[in-house]
Amino acid sequence: LLDKAPTIQNWQRQYLEANEDSKITEAVYTVKPALDRLTPITRFPILELTIPSLRLLSPSQSSLFRQNVQRLMTADSDVSLFEYSLYNVLRSSLWIKESKKPKYSAAQVSDALVSLVSSLVVASGSSEAIQKQSLINTLLSLGLDPHLADTFQPKIDLKALDDALNIIDDTSMKTKEKVIKACAQCVIDDKQVTEEEIEILRVLGAFLGCPIPPFVKI
Repeated sequence: LLDKAPTIQNWQRQYLEANEDSKITEAVYTVKPALDRLTPITRFPILELTIPSLRLLSPSQSSLFRQNVQRLMTADSDVSLFEYSLYNVLRSSLWIKESKKPKYSAAQVSDALVSLVSSLVVASGSSEAIQKQSLINTLLSLGLDPHLADTFQPKIDLKALDDALNIIDDTSMKTKEKVIKACAQCVIDDKQVTEEEIEILRVLGAFLGCPIPPFVKI
């Protein structure tokens, strides 16, 4: 979450020094050079290795950790896809969500599914024509009307993605499994997997309680 821009990173360091334990702040900057050398595709597997230890935090420690994560990710007033995904993986793993009773079928959440799959196909980096065709193919695999793709916009809207994930989270486990399978197939269909696609799949799995296996070995 430490920004690449020196001015933003300086603010983040000052914030940590004022609000976090000095030993933790020191440890952050000790491991930073090694973490900076990570390839983007390995970031989430590394994060997931920390989850068991983070679950041992006391309620007050967990609350402070959550507050600090939020402040660091919003330091530049622009939340990236990686920051959004990281926060939601942490939220679903550490900060308990209320139990919800499934209320919708896949057909009833069609708009949410279009938003989700649209984000995935845009993250592929393919041409707009290929993105739209991938969207159509995935909608068909979900049993939805391919004409829903007529409103496709070639951009990732984090607000729309967040709204979509919250709606899909209210579906049955059977629907969730079907959605994850269709989205995973959508990602691998072109034989190329981008870091943005992985980040969306990770946050999808975290939201729906169906973790996505790592794409790489550490």
